[in-house]
Amino acid sequence: MELAFSQAYANFRAWVPRNLLPIGHTNPNQWLYYDWGPRSYPEPLICFHSLIGSAESFFNQLISLAPLGYRVLSVQIPTYWSVPEFCDALHIFLETLSIRRAHFYGAGLGGFLALHYTARRPERVASLLLTHSFLATANLNLPIPYSPRVLKWLPDFLVRGTMRAILPKGRTTLQLANAAEFAIGHTMRCPRDVLASRLALSINSSSVVDRIHVPGERITLIDTLDRTTAALQLSDDTAAALPCSKRALLKRGADFPYLSVPDDVNVHLIVHLRRNAPKVNGPMPVPPPARPRPLPPAILRRRSEREKRNRRAVSREEIENKAQLAFEERQSAGIDRFFKRD
Repeated sequence: MELAFSQAYANFRAWVPRNLLPIGHTNPNQWLYYDWGPRSYPEPLICFHSLIGSAESFFNQLISLAPLGYRVLSVQIPTYWSVPEFCDALHIFLETLSIRRAHFYGAGLGGFLALHYTARRPERVASLLLTHSFLATANLNLPIPYSPRVLKWLPDFLVRGTMRAILPKGRTTLQLANAAEFAIGHTMRCPRDVLASRLALSINSSSVVDRIHVPGERITLIDTLDRTTAALQLSDDTAAALPCSKRALLKRGADFPYLSVPDDVNVHLIVHLRRNAPKVNGPMPVPPPARPRPLPPAILRRRSEREKRNRRAVSREEIENKAQLAFEERQSAGIDRFFKRD
């Protein structure tokens, strides 16, 4: 998990406060969120992570946009078993923080929940940004063999086994692997109820098709092209259902572009906010950089082995190139001798 030892993550842990807000009268849910930026900014950006992730998944966006003068919140999806229940609690959450109107950035499940809140309370949503989101749970086709009612009572090992079955797999680049490792690590540290409720929200029959009344020019879709065919089709379906929305396609980024290519995502976020949000009063002063945690021996050993493999690959490529050049020289010399003999 090399991202957890980066300079950007160290700054996030040192600069951005971690907050807990109880919502509800009986057995209140603890809403965990990070909030940074000028409190006077009238329309903050609120980020919701996907099925795999946590509030810390948007640490790059928090430390990049808040110094520009925007107020940014990253909210961890708490334990709710139905979409209407979540939307009602989200409304109370915003009322408690005195947020009358906000811009929402949601990834995957977080975007789906933001769309539902938009359908229920469009006057509270200034604009939408979506990454790999969907409009109906029926389009997901997740390999979850349990119903939402059963998920509520499943033991811990079965819930975590179900979550592992839908994790991204396969070989990829180091940059994308670090992003996936960061998101998966924070997901699997969540309690059983949190994971089970996320799975239940993802398979509960629900749809927001033809229920979004935010103007299309206030919606931006940020998707990546290096995903599976089914995932790309899901993003295309979302774009087709929101025909007037703007769409930004990134060449790389896989399932977590806000972690793997944060600079590319931040550019589109800033462009969207400059177009749809109030002007900022000016940059916000930031504290001095924090000291990142030292890399553990296991990661250092893995990095050293990777560098050795890269050197071997480079040397092997050089040997192959030299052999190819020698072969071409011998071939050309043989052709020259043939013509001289004639």
